[in-house]
Amino acid sequence: MSTNIQSPNTLKLTEQADQARVNGELLRPNQASIKFFHEQADQARVNGELGVALVWINTAAILETSGQRNDSASPLHAILLGLIFDGATYCEDLALKCGNVFEKHLGWLESMHEASALLLSRLPADCNEAATVALVSGHLATLQKQFAPKSQTLRLPTTTVQVNHFVNVMHEIREQAAKLAPEGTCVARTTASRLLTLNHLAGNANAQMLSFPLRCLSDWDAAHFYVNVAIRFVDEMPEGAVELVGQEKEVQDLRAALAAAQTALAAKDYHGSRRYLSEARALVNSIGGFARSH
Repeated sequence: MSTNIQSPNTLKLTEQADQARVNGELLRPNQASIKFFHEQADQARVNGELGVALVWINTAAILETSGQRNDSASPLHAILLGLIFDGATYCEDLALKCGNVFEKHLGWLESMHEASALLLSRLPADCNEAATVALVSGHLATLQKQFAPKSQTLRLPTTTVQVNHFVNVMHEIREQAAKLAPEGTCVARTTASRLLTLNHLAGNANAQMLSFPLRCLSDWDAAHFYVNVAIRFVDEMPEGAVELVGQEKEVQDLRAALAAAQTALAAKDYHGSRRYLSEARALVNSIGGFARSH
């Protein structure tokens, strides 16, 4: 004998549907249900499940009235912008961690592109917001084509130029989405998350400068790229974050070490580059409390 066990959320929606049937409201959207779908979309977005978030978003969109669809302050607009912002953050952080663009990135790009298309369809064509969203949508479509696998059996490593371009576009998309979204929709990286990415950047920059006898194979451009992004991450640290980690002096030393490494890399100064990159990595480890791998 099988038992059909329903979740609390399913039971809640069933009760709402039964009440609507009793009240003769079968064809009228249930606003409580729409709000529930919005909440589920937000939760999936926060968990990095952008495809799942889109399922809830599309379901909520179906239930909206024409007035709600044309409302510039629709909660769904904010959710879509939040999805695009978070997707760009996930893409940027993973690319900086691994130095490559993977299949996972393509899945996020697809979800972000779908979200931008849905948002664009809901905005008046002559408004500034539509122009910005159209530009974002174009960037996402272009990246999908540029990084689509050329072969099902062979995936070549992403070049430094490609990763640099990908990260720059993701950074720009984050900024544009944050400008359009209502306050509180696009949440900046936490200090802990920022320090974790800084740890990856410092480690990756160090890894590009090889020791003797492989010194000639060092990737100067890649090391320079990681250092440049690391400087941006430190500069973008929110006000009060330094006090939060309680390492103000070390953060200042980190800025100085990264700037010195940037100068040494530009001058192709091998020993100077190794020295300052090592200092920067040690400081990041100390500030973030990371255990240095050997």
